[in-house]
Amino acid sequence: MSSARNDADVPDGDVLEISLFGPGYGESILAYTGEGDWLVVDSCVTSDRKTPAALAYLAHIGVDPSTAVKLVVATHWHDDHIRGLAALYRACTSARFVCSQALKNEDFLTLSKMAGERSLMKSSGVDEFNAILAELERRRGAPRWAMADRVLWSRGGAVPCKVWALSPSDGVVTRAFRSFSRLLQSRGSPKKRIPAPERNQGSVAILLSVGSKSILLGADLEAGREDRGWAAVLATHAVVEGKSKIYKVAHHGSESADNPQIWTDLLLDQPIAILTPFSRGNVHLPTESDIQRIEKRTRYLYSTARVASRRARRTTGSVARTKREVMIRSHGLVRTPGHVRVRMNIHEPLGRVDLYDGAISLGAACAGNVA
Repeated sequence: MSSARNDADVPDGDVLEISLFGPGYGESILAYTGEGDWLVVDSCVTSDRKTPAALAYLAHIGVDPSTAVKLVVATHWHDDHIRGLAALYRACTSARFVCSQALKNEDFLTLSKMAGERSLMKSSGVDEFNAILAELERRRGAPRWAMADRVLWSRGGAVPCKVWALSPSDGVVTRAFRSFSRLLQSRGSPKKRIPAPERNQGSVAILLSVGSKSILLGADLEAGREDRGWAAVLATHAVVEGKSKIYKVAHHGSESADNPQIWTDLLLDQPIAILTPFSRGNVHLPTESDIQRIEKRTRYLYSTARVASRRARRTTGSVARTKREVMIRSHGLVRTPGHVRVRMNIHEPLGRVDLYDGAISLGAACAGNVA
C-alpha cells in the first residue's frame, strides 16, 4: 500500500535519490546526485495534463529547477516519455539538453519542422521536440547528443558523479539516418508519421555513477541483437566499472527488452527494480509472465501504478490482502502519476523505498528499508 504523503524533505548532500513517476501511460525520472544537483530523464504530466511531474515534485520539496537541474534527457520521442518535456526544459534554465544521436541528422530536423508546419504527424512528440529546438535556439545552445560510451555530464568534489550514455550504438544511428533520408525523399507522397528510429533501439540507456554507487536507467531499450539494443551494450560495456544497485527496468518490464545478462553483468544481486506500467489499447505491460520473470531475479520490484494485466495471486497474511486489493484488473488509465522514490546515503549499504500516489510493490518485499 502506498505511503502517506510525507516526502517534502529535501535530501541531504550525500544522499542519492531516484524518483520514478508514471500514471499508467507516461514515464519520468528525477535523480538527485548529491551536492544540490538534479537531473531529469523524460517527462510525463500530472492529472491537470499541464504540469510535468518532475517539476511538481521539485516545487513540493522547495527546490528551484532553474538552478538545481543540470541535465534534461529525452531518451527517445515516444509520447509516453516526452509529454511536458518542453515546459520542463524551459523551467530548467541552467540545464543541458540531451537526446539520442540517432536524431542528429539534418533530414530528421527538416522532417520535424515539416511535421510541425503541415501536420505530417499528429501524436509522436513533434510539437514537444520543435518547442525544445526553439528554446535551444533562444539560448543559443545545442543538444548534447547521446551515444554509446559517451559521458553526458560529470562532477568532481566530495561526491563525484558521472552520467554515461550506454546507447544508441553506431549501427542503430547509421540505420536511423538512412530511414530519415528515405522518408524525406518521398515527402511528396501521402502524409506519413515520422518513424522513431528502429522502434526503441535509438533509446538512450543511462548509467549514473554517484560516489561508489551505480544506477542503471534502462529507458525503453529493447534486447536487440548483434550491434543494437542491449546486445550491443553488453558486448561493449567498457564504461561499466561497477554493478548497479538500482535498475529502472527497460520498456515497462516487457520480454522484448529482457536480456538475462543485464541482471548478471550489470546489476548487483537482488537489485531494487522499479518500473512504469504501460496501458494503451490492447497493450498492457508488464504482463503476468513479465512480472514472474523479474521476480525470479529480485524480491525488490516496484511499480508506479497498478498493472492492468496483473491478476491477484493467492498468498498469505496482510501483504497478500493488500496485494489482492491493489492488483484488481484495471483497464482504465491512472490519471495521477504514481511515485516510487528510492533514497540511499552514498556511504551506507542500506536504502529506503517509499511509494506514493498509487505506486505499489510487485515483488516479495514491501516498501521501507531495503538491503
